[in-house]
Amino acid sequence: MASMSLFLCYETAERLWRSYHCEQLVGASSRVCLSEHCASLVSDISALTLPSYISDFSEEKPLHVLVDASSNRSSNPSLVYHRQQAKLPYASFYMLCKNVFVVSPELLFLELSKSMTHAEAVLLGCELTGTYRLYQHDDKQEGTEVLYGMPSLTSRHKLISFLDACHDVRGAKHARVAAQYVVDGSASPMESSLALLLSLPHKYGGYGLPRPDLNVKIPLTTDSQVMAGKRYCKGDIVYPSSKLDIEYDSDLWHVGPDRIAKDSARRNALLAEGYDVITVTKAQIYDRQQLDLLAKLVARRLHVRNRVRCDNYDQRQRALRDTLLPKVT
Repeated sequence: MASMSLFLCYETAERLWRSYHCEQLVGASSRVCLSEHCASLVSDISALTLPSYISDFSEEKPLHVLVDASSNRSSNPSLVYHRQQAKLPYASFYMLCKNVFVVSPELLFLELSKSMTHAEAVLLGCELTGTYRLYQHDDKQEGTEVLYGMPSLTSRHKLISFLDACHDVRGAKHARVAAQYVVDGSASPMESSLALLLSLPHKYGGYGLPRPDLNVKIPLTTDSQVMAGKRYCKGDIVYPSSKLDIEYDSDLWHVGPDRIAKDSARRNALLAEGYDVITVTKAQIYDRQQLDLLAKLVARRLHVRNRVRCDNYDQRQRALRDTLLPKVT
C-alpha cells in the first residue's frame, strides 16, 4: 500500500509560516506533487508523526488539509478539506517532516488572497517578503504579536513567477494583480503601510509614487564611514537613483540616548553622501493632511508629476487607510 502524505494549507499553513517554526523550512522547498494518496482520515493523520505544534488540532483549531480533486471526504469540526482542482507548479510544497508537507509561501499567498481585498493581499505580500510576522496566539486574549527579525520567506519576483505558472488555478489572477505592487524587504508593519500608501496607484487610493526599495544597504565613502562607524548604512524607504531616504521614526527602535546618537551619526553620513533624509513619525502617517504634504514633498524631490486622474479618489484613499493603518502597531 502506498504511503499517505499530509499537505497542510490555508489557516494551518498560515499559523506555521507566521511562527518561529518557519525558520526550519526556509530554503527547504520540495518538488513533491499533490498525490492521490493524501492523508485525509483522522486515522491516516494519526498514523503520521506530526510536530507537536500542529498535532493538537481540534474543533477550536482545526487542521486545514489539501486533498486531490478526486477526494470525496467531507470536512468535520477538526479537519477542513480543501480540494485542489488544477495542477499546481513544482515547488508548491515544503517538507515539514516525513510524509508531511506545507504549502509554500507563494501558494499560501494565493490561498489567503482569495478572501482578501486588493490592499489586504498586497499587505500580506509585504509581510511574506519582509522580516516581520503577525503571529496570532492561540489564546485570543493575547491577540496578535509582531515578530521582528524574521527571515524573508519569498520575494516579489518569486510570487509573480509562481503565480504566472498557476494556469487555471482559482484565485491566481487576483493574486497576480496584487503581487505586482508588493514591496520587498519591509522590517515592520508600519514600514509596509507607509510604503504602500506612497506607492500604490491612485485607483487603489495610494499617492501613485514610484515603488521604493526598503531596508537596502547604502555604501559609504571613507569619510562617511568614519561618521557612521560602519561601511554602509541601511535606509528604511529609499529611492537610490534620487538619493532620497525616508526614515520611519519608530517609538520602538529610535529611543534612548545611545540610539539617538547612532541615528544622528547615520543621518550625517547619509547627508555627506548627498542623500536627503526625511523623517516620518507614526502620528504624521495617521494624520492624513500631514501625509498629503509629505507625499507632495517626495514627488517634488523625485521630479514626479503626480496628478490624480481617477474618480472618487478621496473615498478610495480613505478605504486604503482603513485597510492599512489599523493593522500596524
